[in-house]
Amino acid sequence: MAVAGVLAFHALATTYHGHQRLPFFLWPVAAGKLGVDAFFVLSGFVITRSWGSRPTNFNASREFLSRRIKRLFPAYWASLAVFVALRARRLFDSVHGLGTLFLHVIGQQFLLPRTAYQINSVYWTLTPQIHFYLLFPLLMLAVRRLRARSMLIFVLVVSVGFRVLLHSTNQWPADTIIGRLDQFALGMAAALAIGRSNRLLTILRSKTVSYLAVGGLLALIFAYGSTWMAPSPQQVMAETFGHPLFAALLALRLLRLPETNGTSLATTAFAGLGTISYSVYLWHLPIFEWASGAGFVGIVAAIIASLIVGTISYFVLEKPSFRLRSAKNAARGDVGVRVQRDDADSKTGARRLDDLVRAGVDGLVHDGAGSVRDEEKVAGAHVA
Repeated sequence: MAVAGVLAFHALATTYHGHQRLPFFLWPVAAGKLGVDAFFVLSGFVITRSWGSRPTNFNASREFLSRRIKRLFPAYWASLAVFVALRARRLFDSVHGLGTLFLHVIGQQFLLPRTAYQINSVYWTLTPQIHFYLLFPLLMLAVRRLRARSMLIFVLVVSVGFRVLLHSTNQWPADTIIGRLDQFALGMAAALAIGRSNRLLTILRSKTVSYLAVGGLLALIFAYGSTWMAPSPQQVMAETFGHPLFAALLALRLLRLPETNGTSLATTAFAGLGTISYSVYLWHLPIFEWASGAGFVGIVAAIIASLIVGTISYFVLEKPSFRLRSAKNAARGDVGVRVQRDDADSKTGARRLDDLVRAGVDGLVHDGAGSVRDEEKVAGAHVA
């Protein structure tokens, strides 16, 4: 659903040039960029669940970062090479251009405002994502050494305060890791809450709170989408406070993930889109921009082309890394990350997530379906 929102937003952005006034029924489409917020929350949630009870030492942190790099960069580098060749060869003509290319190669293009959005605008999200990976072992160490609730409050205050003080119309530096860390942290908090129980969590897991969270998300989507027009006080408020509020409401909803083995066509479709979503995300925007001149028909064709290219990228560039990683784990006799999480679940009484939902969420935040299937065998054996 998150990546579908991003696709819808960019379809709108490439056809409604100049941020024209939108009819109210298109406001939810204009809020599709909040799909990126969902990526960040889900990333914190799934990675924390996958970490399980493993120690927060140097070797575990190095292995975690190595897996993340191998997961992100093959498809990213391939798309980067294609788009540099097609739309950014001018970068080879100056020192600044070469520096911009170097920062893109290492995934740090959003470190500086002059290097962001130079090749493919969606690449900016990789920089805070990578920074979160670097910080994650330290955050887990802080959670175990300090009170998790105190750490969460501290992160929220710092992150939201950073957005309030340094918000700008071009997203930088408000959308760097400091301004977005609250979203990752709220996802982590939701993951850590699973398997724990106290009076506050009982209230937060109630159906009433869950319905209120969904209602709040829908209202926020309409309110955020209504600020599509050029920069205004309302848009500044939405950009400053809308992102942390969206993350908090989504984290509340994650506390009540479905516990069912039932499947539906919609669930299967979303899980499939989630599996290829990383590649689709990397490739889609330039395709949309090229097709925007053809109006509605061009955008429909661009969506279809993005799904086809994303599927090819997934099977050609992403999936081979899963097989390589599984082979290395088997050679070392490793069982996999997920078994540690399941061991932790069995000790704490945590709920087992719905298989399709978990596969779809893992795909959204770059845990490929190949590794999910391998780890599901372990999970199934553990449950048996």
